[in-house]
Order: sequence, then C-alpha cells, then structure tokens
Amino acid sequence: MPDGNASFRTQRFTGGDAAQPLPSIMFAERRRLAILGENGFVETCVRTIEGSDIVFGSVRSSGHVIELREPDRLTLLLPRAGRLRVRIGSAEHGVTPGCPMAFRPGERVTDATAGRDGLFAAITLQVPAARVRALAEAAELPLRGLLGPDAVALRARLEASALEGMARLACDLFLRPKTALPPGVALAITDFVDAQLLALMDGRPAPARCRVLSAFHRVRAAEEIMHAHSEEPLAMLDLARRLDIGLRSLQLAFREVHDGLSPREVYSRIRLDRARQRLLAASGADRVTTIALDSGFGHLGRFAMAYARTFGELPSETLARRRRI
Repeated sequence: MPDGNASFRTQRFTGGDAAQPLPSIMFAERRRLAILGENGFVETCVRTIEGSDIVFGSVRSSGHVIELREPDRLTLLLPRAGRLRVRIGSAEHGVTPGCPMAFRPGERVTDATAGRDGLFAAITLQVPAARVRALAEAAELPLRGLLGPDAVALRARLEASALEGMARLACDLFLRPKTALPPGVALAITDFVDAQLLALMDGRPAPARCRVLSAFHRVRAAEEIMHAHSEEPLAMLDLARRLDIGLRSLQLAFREVHDGLSPREVYSRIRLDRARQRLLAASGADRVTTIALDSGFGHLGRFAMAYARTFGELPSETLARRRRI
C-alpha cells in the first residue's frame, strides 16, 4: 500500500483563471475556456491506470464552454449530471445522462450546462487511438466508426451493465485516487477496458467483469469505512455486516486485491499511516504516546514494533527527525 500515486492529477479553474494560458491535464490542447455561473469553477481529475496508457477522468463544473484539440486519443464520455452540446465542424451533438458518446481524435467545442442542482458532472475514459487500432487488428475486427472526424453515439451499442460498470469503476478509482493500484487490479482494469472497446467494434456484449474487479469494489467500500473509523476500534465482522456480506467474502476480496493481505492487516496499515502523518507534522509539544493513542493504538509496545516493521524506524526516531527540521 504505497503512500502516494503519481498517476493521479487534479486541476481546478475559477472564473479568473479561465483566460490564463494554463495547460489542461485532461486534453492535449485547451484553446479556450469560459466558466459559467456566479462563483463558477471547473474541476478535473485524471487517473492513469498503472502499466497502461488508459486514463479515467472526472469533470465537475458550474457550467463551462471549452474549445479543445485531442489529436491522438479516443474519448468516451459518460455524463452524470447536467447536459452537453458538442460541436464538431458543422455537426452538433446533444449529450445527456444515460447517453454515452465516443469522441474521436480531433477538435471540438463543448458547452456544458449545469443540472437542477447547479452542477455538471461527467466521467471520461481516454484511450490512445493507436491502442484501439491495435486491438482491432489483433482481433481482426472493423473499427466500426470508432475513429474518425465525428462523434459516435454509444447508447445503443454499449450495454447498460457495461456503462454502469465503467461508471462504478471510475467512482472507485477516485474514492482513494492517491493510492496506487495493486498490479492485479491494474491489469484487470486494462483487460476490462480492452474488452469494452472490442465489444463496441464487434457489436456484441462484452464479457462479464472478472472476479478481481468485483473484489475491488468491495475492498474500496471497506477501505472507505476503515479510513473513517481509523481512530477507533473496528471489528472486521462489523465491517462485513455494514457491507452486507459475509466475513469470509470480505477476507477473500482483500486477499484477491491486496496480494494475500487480510482486512485486519490493511486496517492496521491505514492506522499506522495515520500515525506516521501525525508524527511527521508534530509540534514541539507532541509526544509519541499521545499520537499513538489518538491514532487508535492502545498498546504502545506493539505500536512501536509494528511501526518499525512498516517504516524501518521507531516512532520516536520519526518524531526526533521532525524536530530537527
């Protein structure tokens, strides 16, 4: 469970930033950006799947107009709130929640309007055109219009279960985006995306999601509860009941995702990480005992031993190093 993940980036623009020549983390070239609404904003997050060139994105805004150029990637757009008008050359396409679209490499102008709650939200999936072509060639399938100068409506061609599967996967990825994915999960996500692209080209339903991704959904939900309750005792049986699954199913899901680690071991690491963050940010009055107790560790000797095994130094050494800064 690494501490950080360089594959995650986020960017936020407000009304005063729109005119600045700031690069976009989501698109190759942002030519113009207009932010709509009082106290308007545009917030984008991107999450690259480790070991691949597949990028999931999240967009939230008060409404905006963007003119962009994306020369090398196919973009699948899954609106969640609000609506879009997309102009590509002389053609205009309307996009609403439940109506996914694929945008081929090229230039376009996107006008995003907020929904009733004052928010526009969408999930994106971007895949290099070269990857799409290679998949088509390897499977001896026609591209069926996935690449070219226009947009492709996917509502009739993307299974509802696949659409929800991608949306749920993106939500899980952005639940703890700074946490690097275990290699098996990253590979399963890559295979899942490739299967969806092949299904779009072949016109047949994609295979069901694999066991690893089903386990990943359970583990992400469990980890969210663990983080929320890291400072207090949390029984794994109670955790399983909150998720409405059996304890054995929870254990199997964690072992599948975290290369053999149990839920208890992952929960302990989350608490140790929290304690380390506090030690690294400690003030002169802070003590190891206080930080350990506040982090949910009642036995100081076991805490020190577990901390040393995990981070290669005693908590007292971390605190002393902090004080020398």
